[in-house]
Amino acid sequence: MEQGLFQSWLEIEKASGKTMTQILSDINGACGTAYRHNWPSKMADNGYSLERVSVAVRRYMLRKVLPAKLSARGVTFPAEVIEKLIISLT
Repeated sequence: MEQGLFQSWLEIEKASGKTMTQILSDINGACGTAYRHNWPSKMADNGYSLERVSVAVRRYMLRKVLPAKLSARGVTFPAEVIEKLIISLT
């Protein structure tokens, strides 16, 4: 089964060697959020629903996930095209 956005994003961040503290610090700094160490488990409890996650957070995740997923399929786009896709998807 294909992972959702949250799970894919978290996997990419962990694979980059970041600690959970660093991952959350990065997203909090970029999006003005205050997620804590238990956010991944709360997301799991909610079935990884992004219903209550802000557009800024979804876009932040997509900026990491979309290029990685496309690249894995042999497709690359310039950053400007990726950003337009992200905006249109959110």
